Amino acid sequence: MTKDTAPFIITLDEVMANYDGKLSALLAGHAELPNILITWQVDVEVKNSGRQAFFVAVSVCFNSQQDDELRDIASQLCPDNNTPIFAFVPAYSYGSKDFGIFIAESQLGEILVNGLVNEVIEQAGIEQAVVRASKR
Repeated sequence: MTKDTAPFIITLDEVMANYDGKLSALLAGHAELPNILITWQVDVEVKNSGRQAFFVAVSVCFNSQQDDELRDIASQLCPDNNTPIFAFVPAYSYGSKDFGIFIAESQLGEILVNGLVNEVIEQAGIEQAVVRASKR
């Protein structure tokens, strides 16, 4: 059984600069896999709406004990002038029929939201980290 430890909170910029865009490099330094919250603040030109600020938060959970807590933390970290986008990757269920990437409902367009979440997943190497962690 995995211990309930504090989640690891990191920005996408830190993953890129300190871990060469590889979440698996961050995880390599941990005997027990922490639940991770990756955040990204970005300004995007939105068609017919002008430039908008978004706060994208993707939680990668290796145990199910902090699912809701990470969403609450992301909400608290979101600056007032940013539109929040939250996604959840239940890495603990990788390989099962229950595995998937879950994106919180929003009033934003699906293409915009999926694109921003996908950018975090790609740039942080989340998919590779989840696959590698499943083989530990």
